[in-house]
Amino acid sequence: MYIKRIRGEYWYPAVSSYGVRMPFGDGFTGEVRLKNNPTPNQMEPLIISSKGRSLYKKDGFTAVFKEDVIETEEGVIEARSGDTLREAFLY
Repeated sequence: MYIKRIRGEYWYPAVSSYGVRMPFGDGFTGEVRLKNNPTPNQMEPLIISSKGRSLYKKDGFTAVFKEDVIETEEGVIEARSGDTLREAFLY
């Protein structure tokens, strides 16, 4: 599954170990793992964006951030709940 990236959009995965590297914005490429959490860090299989979008899958997923898209496995739910990070979080 491919999700088109929006210029100026910042993504925040719900994993405390990614905290020092957030937000993931323009130019960020890499893999974000939201599956098995072998550490005592907090994790939720959710990524929210500054443009009101969210990606979620109950059983966890991996998101690969590429230049123009985010590639995920099938079954990831993409939702848009407004235009801000707050609206994505509240959703």
